[in-house]
Amino acid sequence: MITFRKILLLFFALVFIMSCTSCSDNKNITTLDNGVNITGTGVMPEDSKVILHFSTRQHPSATSAIIRKARATSQFLYYSETGDMLNHFSINREVLCNSISQLNNSFSICYADFSLNITKSSCSFLDDSTGLDLPTMTIFGPQQTDYLPDKNLSYYLINFGTGPIPGQYTTILRFNGENSSYDVVIPYSICCVSYDEENDRFIYRLRKEIDHYAFGFITFNESSGKYVINEPCGDISRAEMTDRYGDKSGGGIFMIKGDMTYEIIPCQINNQIQKDLNITTIYPEDENWGVLVLQTINLITGDLTVEYLTTQPFQGDVSYGFTLYGSQQMPCSFINGELYIFTRDNKMNIYSPEKGFRQYDISFDFTGATNPRTPFDTESTGGLPLGNGSPLRIENDGSVYSAHIYNDGRIRIHKYNFDKQTFEIYWESNTSVLPYLDKESLQFISFEIVD
Repeated sequence: MITFRKILLLFFALVFIMSCTSCSDNKNITTLDNGVNITGTGVMPEDSKVILHFSTRQHPSATSAIIRKARATSQFLYYSETGDMLNHFSINREVLCNSISQLNNSFSICYADFSLNITKSSCSFLDDSTGLDLPTMTIFGPQQTDYLPDKNLSYYLINFGTGPIPGQYTTILRFNGENSSYDVVIPYSICCVSYDEENDRFIYRLRKEIDHYAFGFITFNESSGKYVINEPCGDISRAEMTDRYGDKSGGGIFMIKGDMTYEIIPCQINNQIQKDLNITTIYPEDENWGVLVLQTINLITGDLTVEYLTTQPFQGDVSYGFTLYGSQQMPCSFINGELYIFTRDNKMNIYSPEKGFRQYDISFDFTGATNPRTPFDTESTGGLPLGNGSPLRIENDGSVYSAHIYNDGRIRIHKYNFDKQTFEIYWESNTSVLPYLDKESLQFISFEIVD
């Protein structure tokens, strides 16, 4: 017979169980100084070899800002060299593109308005020091990410558009160390900075008019121990570029070495290019055929020169242009003194002043690879090639890695063999990553190989 006493005891027992469960869950949630929550353990396990990064990708609007903020999630998974899942954590913010950078004994994660430093024993909050009202997210995340080993600093370039400072464009160059973070505010819309190792400075470029450039420098101040911005100067004409190759050429990733800048530019076939290269075939403009040229600028004299890197036209995409689509260092980047650009003829194009121009075939079959935007679509037949949006990583030693999620839920990382000109299996997870993901709306954004 069920008595009132038994019912009362059962009620208190249920309350006790629920309170214990709640306490257990709360122990796994860390609230940062800015109110952002980390669920799980952010520290990096000792045997970590691979870090996988997933995030939601939701476009903000005035009517959906509250809903988007509630749903936003980014998640990081640690794996061992043998493919075992070691640990994972999530943050109630989304962050896309180049958000992770390794330091000497740790790595940093850059969000629009704050950063994290992750070690094997701690997860530290790093606030920015700009005093600006930075938005809590930016659609694309950092446009660039790299690392300065001599100073043990990672840096991130984030273009905020016209948000933080009314009436002007704002781009920030953020520097993250192991214990501190600071931002350099660039009051212009910047898509690229290039580090000049010889002079310990960064260079940024403005397109003043359709056929004129100005350059500015971000230099290291010894007294403050920080990089500081200098106003742009000079007026470099790019009339030769626009006159010969059209208004659409230029404006991408460039590299500085000494007083020279270098940029690989895909240019659509026109009458001048056909004449230069003695091309007799007629290429319709709506089919987007092009070649690669190298634009070189001498910052001292202002001289701009252009030379052809390829002479055989290749076909681009009418909607996406001449480059492959992807994340991290796809479609173009510069690493350790070399320019990289991946084009739609399945070529990896590399240039440096010392080694010249090289071109490699990257055609290969990723049978079973699925769309990184829909990892839970296990019914997909797969077979998506490089350039379908999956991340690609170029290491400082020139090694090139590509990661895909497969229709069995496993992640496979392939490493490029330059001698054979093909990608070969480098690492794979032992089991599906899907059970560890918090939401089906998460997309595969990036990965890191731990040194």
